Amino acid sequence: MTNLDIKRQIADIVGDDQDVLNTIIILEGNEFADGFIGLSTDNRAVCSYDKLVDSLSRSNNWSTDEAIDWLEYNTIRSLPYLGDKSPIIIHEPVEYAIE
Repeated sequence: MTNLDIKRQIADIVGDDQDVLNTIIILEGNEFADGFIGLSTDNRAVCSYDKLVDSLSRSNNWSTDEAIDWLEYNTIRSLPYLGDKSPIIIHEPVEYAIE
């Protein structure tokens, strides 16, 4: 997936409303695209923390720890500076099979 794919998905969700489309902030860089999972009810991009880590690890040939360090230092801590429309990063629940 690429950022262009994300923009197309968002347009499919919100339609052709340019005012809404222009306010949605996505994480730039195709290595972030696989982490996109949808939009919140207030039209903010929602990304999976685990998928972002996996994508960064794969695309940069990093260990999981290296990807986490990079994501935390270079992305997560910058989100407050993007304002009230900054992307939401969530930790998805893990499902366990009970045997």
